[in-house]
Amino acid sequence: QTGELVWRLPIGKPFLTPVHYKDLLLINTRDGWLLEVNLKTGANTRIVEFPMELGTAATYGDEQPLLYQAGEHNNLYVVDIETMECKEVLYVGHKKGSMEVPPVYAVGFLMLIENIASDRSILRVIAMNEKGQELKEIQRIALRGKVVVPPLVFERRVLVTTDLGAVHVYDVDPNIDPPVQTLADVNASATKSFVSYPIVYRGQVWVAGKTLA
Repeated sequence: QTGELVWRLPIGKPFLTPVHYKDLLLINTRDGWLLEVNLKTGANTRIVEFPMELGTAATYGDEQPLLYQAGEHNNLYVVDIETMECKEVLYVGHKKGSMEVPPVYAVGFLMLIENIASDRSILRVIAMNEKGQELKEIQRIALRGKVVVPPLVFERRVLVTTDLGAVHVYDVDPNIDPPVQTLADVNASATKSFVSYPIVYRGQVWVAGKTLA
């Protein structure tokens, strides 16, 4: 409240957006480290080193203390947040640098978005067991444009925007097949790439890009 500095932690290398988990701050460095930081003291308590560089921050589920981390290419790692042990590696096969946003978790499913061309991307839906493991890809959804802004999860819905102006709202229901269904769409109409930022407020989707819609 006073603006006084509470603590400072030099990282010493480029890092990605920190992830807040309970009383911890989880910080990924681009060269493959995961730093566990005590949010109250700023102490770096543990470090995990992945076998490759990292292009996105990690995410975690609501039910299990597991961290899902996409590698710079090919692999998705499952890490136990309490022990910092790697529990599983899923071969996704994505190319280096093709994932620009972190995975998102919604209603027991993990969603990865891979930019496969300058004007195309794929949303991959990953299923898991009740323990958050045994990952398996079960669905793919094609998108027009690249996804460069992290999707939003609200209730059991996921909002995705692309750099060609597409806006997609998906409903996630584990009781139907396939579990991710389109709820609302605005088709891509732009011919040149631009960044747009979405929010959800009182049942409405607001998208700020070249215009505010």
